[in-house]
Amino acid sequence: MSPSTPHQTPRSQLRRRTFLGLAAAATALPALQACSPQEPLPPGGPGGNGGGGTAAKEAPSLTQLVDSGQLPPLEERLPATPAVAQSHGSDAAYGGTLRRATLNDTDTSNLLALAGAALIEWSSDGKSFVEDVAESFEPSDDFSSYTIKLREGLKWSDGEPFTTADLMFLFEDWLGNKTMVPSAPYWVASPDKSFPTAEANGDFELTVTFSMPNPLWWKYLCNPAVGTQFLKPAHYLKEFHADYADKAALDAAVAEAGLDTWDKLFALKDNAWTNPDRPVLGAYVLDQPIIPSGTATMKRNPYYYKVDGEGRQLPYIDDLQIQKLDRSALDLRVSNGDIDFQGYGLSFGAAQVYLQNADANNYQIRRWEEPSVLGLLPNLSHADPVVRELFNLTDFRVAMSHAINRDTLNKTLLGGIGVVAQATCVESDEYWTSGVGEQYLEFDQAKAASLLDGIGAATGPDGTRVFKGKPLDFVIMYVDNAAGAIKPTEAYNSVVADLAKIGVKLFLRPVDSQLYAQSRSSNDFDFDGTPVPRSYFDLEPVWYIPTAGNSHTAPAFGNWYASGGTAGEEPTGVCAELVKLWDELRAAPSDQARISTGQAIQKLHSDECVMIGLVGNPFAPVVVSNTVKNVREDEPQLAFVLGRDKFSTPEQLCIVEG
Repeated sequence: MSPSTPHQTPRSQLRRRTFLGLAAAATALPALQACSPQEPLPPGGPGGNGGGGTAAKEAPSLTQLVDSGQLPPLEERLPATPAVAQSHGSDAAYGGTLRRATLNDTDTSNLLALAGAALIEWSSDGKSFVEDVAESFEPSDDFSSYTIKLREGLKWSDGEPFTTADLMFLFEDWLGNKTMVPSAPYWVASPDKSFPTAEANGDFELTVTFSMPNPLWWKYLCNPAVGTQFLKPAHYLKEFHADYADKAALDAAVAEAGLDTWDKLFALKDNAWTNPDRPVLGAYVLDQPIIPSGTATMKRNPYYYKVDGEGRQLPYIDDLQIQKLDRSALDLRVSNGDIDFQGYGLSFGAAQVYLQNADANNYQIRRWEEPSVLGLLPNLSHADPVVRELFNLTDFRVAMSHAINRDTLNKTLLGGIGVVAQATCVESDEYWTSGVGEQYLEFDQAKAASLLDGIGAATGPDGTRVFKGKPLDFVIMYVDNAAGAIKPTEAYNSVVADLAKIGVKLFLRPVDSQLYAQSRSSNDFDFDGTPVPRSYFDLEPVWYIPTAGNSHTAPAFGNWYASGGTAGEEPTGVCAELVKLWDELRAAPSDQARISTGQAIQKLHSDECVMIGLVGNPFAPVVVSNTVKNVREDEPQLAFVLGRDKFSTPEQLCIVEG
């Protein structure tokens, strides 16, 4: 049975069988190009749920708690200088429930997007930062230190104060604890992989000092998946930390939870997606976990530190309702108007059906940018020395690229409206320069064959080419997730057919996500087939630089880099060049130097065809109910490092009926 829908409007309902039939029939994808999103409804009349504005400075439900003595008054709950939310509209109305969904009950994306908090957050253009929990955030001239001033009077959702004591707990007792964090994560480490030092100057000011310039740290903090890690409630979590808790009591709690070590209990209690008791700073507090009911509910945080431009405490919306659904059920609920605002998890493959039902079911489909391309990634640290030598030859990778008919892929999979590109950054990225990502895209099998001849990969008697006694006979490993319009099996079958014509044999190996990760970490694959993100590569460097053992292009080299040379194998060839440039970027003493080095990394990727790009979706569909106001009108990236849906500042969304 569906959960309650507090602001449903009459609509045309699709049944599951009907939806599946429509989805199968919606193969004329070029029609998507001609359809334009609905214009958003104009703001309603003044006050309350009529939109426009409200005279109240807090939600009526909170006023009732104040009046009954169960909650302190607003001026005691807000900090002395509240953060003013970035606004994307003029409507202001308290109340309602925002309905969303997830495909995986352990996925914290909804929490990060709608209820996360951080010291700083992305500016609306995604190119700089604005203060969030921090009142000021000042890098030194060379980015070797950062001075953070907190807002005075900040409180956790349980009313306890948030001060530099919480940040010192993070640096000294979490990051500084070898049991929980054995080595410095890249998002907090100095470029030489050492931990920074933190020094508090009173309750509201902290200085973080790195051993050398670290120009990326502010960008890491803006990534919601990283920024939220820096806000840990010391008063709550000390109860589960071996340095603070009574040993007997802690051992008993570990056993009661069915765990074997205290650090696992600490992590369990620190998870705001599964633990309703964990205090938070974000706009919403977990009320009911998604396990075992299948539906998570989150309620407004009465101590939330943000206001709108008129001083009204946010969030406007009372509650969040997040239901676990399978793919077809999610698509059906979107098409029936039962999802209020969501981009993450929606399928471009169902976008045609979404659009067909939008008018009847009172929603719009916005087109956000999807900065990724399906790729074919050779393992440059392959365990077989002959295969490694072959894969590290630029001409081999270029030959593979020229042999693939991307126009056919685009027309077959996306009706010709997809994005054909190499796996390099998009044009809007600060690291892009002219020509990057445009090389080796032409379908030219004669050129491909000539390049293979030139490296000594001769054609054998059965038509398969041979290099130094090794047949060019390889396996593409990929996760067979058919959620998007680009179905990997169909795409890679087309690649297999193209490469067979130049004497390269490929076989498909679809695997589940666990085996996929294990095969990469053990360096046990030939080609990795995966969508490759094309923006903010410096925030997820492992895609472009072998910085860790989960590298998609050279995990053995990544192990060497992450271990400081104690494991794995030292990078060679183009990977050695990339690692050298990456180390220069991480320690760049100025933004100009950082950007210049990042551009060199992207140009090297483009010139060397390190990863072979195929085709990408033309946009990411985002559903917006016509009752949900203040969703940004432009077409930003639906990117992980931007928080996906968070990039529309969900705390200032409101629900306006009629």
